[in-house]
Amino acid sequence: MSTHNEPEDLEALAHSQTQGYETRDVPVLKIGKAALGFYIFTVAAFAMTAVAVFMFYRIFTSASPMSHTALSPRGQLPPAPLLQSNITTKTDIMNMRAAETKALTTYGWVDEGAGIARVPVADAIDILAAKGLPIASMREGQR
Repeated sequence: MSTHNEPEDLEALAHSQTQGYETRDVPVLKIGKAALGFYIFTVAAFAMTAVAVFMFYRIFTSASPMSHTALSPRGQLPPAPLLQSNITTKTDIMNMRAAETKALTTYGWVDEGAGIARVPVADAIDILAAKGLPIASMREGQR
């Protein structure tokens, strides 16, 4: 086999360079150094992560879970959650739905000073069906 260093191969070398091919070998030493550096970095990162996890584990398992002295400077327990019983929850939901139904099915003022009133949904649908939407009437006027 011939190499690029032989004089009879200069024409093939020039042709390879014009085609954009590599003219040198791969730098094995540089690739080896990069691989070694990556390996050392990976081992160091793993070791630092293991140390951090071990330290956090020791910190959070050393205090009693009920004392909260490690997390609270005054040693006070947090307040109990405000819970509703099933009976009051059902009553509250029924009252809310009754108020919503009343608002959707009766007439009333939203803002009397501004002249904004509430209309039942069924009546609003009938009014829109009779008069049509304002956008449709605007489009007809533009034709």
